[in-house]
Amino acid sequence: MTFRDATSDYKLDKLNSFSTGANFGDFNADGFPDLFVGNYFKNYEGDLTYINDQTIVSANQVSKG
Repeated sequence: MTFRDATSDYKLDKLNSFSTGANFGDFNADGFPDLFVGNYFKNYEGDLTYINDQTIVSANQVSKG
């Protein structure tokens, strides 16, 4: 099995998320391996270089106001 970088083909190159783990399996039972990537949060406004524990913990909280 070989892999190629298809990030921009699927428009994932502009996605800012904090991926934490990847699992392979045939999730849709089509006979081909699928990739599931877990994320801490869906969208992050900013540079991923500056993420810290507080950013991760607070990322999905809805502000009350």
